[in-house]
Amino acid sequence: GGVGKTTMAQMVYNDSGVQVSYDLMGWVHVSQTFDLRRLAIAITESFTRQPCAYSELSAVHDALKQEVLTKSVFLALDDLWIERQSCWQDFLRPLKFAQSVTILVTTRSKEVAQLVGTSHPFFLGLLPEDNCWQLFQCYAFRGSSINEKPGLVQVGRNIMHKCSGLPLAL
Repeated sequence: GGVGKTTMAQMVYNDSGVQVSYDLMGWVHVSQTFDLRRLAIAITESFTRQPCAYSELSAVHDALKQEVLTKSVFLALDDLWIERQSCWQDFLRPLKFAQSVTILVTTRSKEVAQLVGTSHPFFLGLLPEDNCWQLFQCYAFRGSSINEKPGLVQVGRNIMHKCSGLPLAL
């Protein structure tokens, strides 16, 4: 992690053009253990902004179906880990009652991206060294010139190299 997948997804999710294009917006962080019931509850709560009144998967799915019925839906699933296509199909079942569904997935796994049928994958990479240095300078030397602190340049470059191009590590 640390290349900015969640940050990029949040920018899309919070974009005013995206917000006005959907009847229902939801954001759920998915843990490494894929638990369909827990995920369905989290999505229901994200859509309704209220605690889910149900704990049985079938009841949660029914509530989710009613919530999305005939609506356009945008759902962000952050840090998705899923191993079987059948789990993904089970997950989608209640969402099929929506008028339209757009699902934004962040994942570290190309296999997960393929398994969920990603139509427009966007792979984030590490920052080039020049960009890392510029980003580091913005935060480390806020408001002052790097020339004012020449003794810190080598220290800063050492820190930058240890971050290995990960923007969030800077």
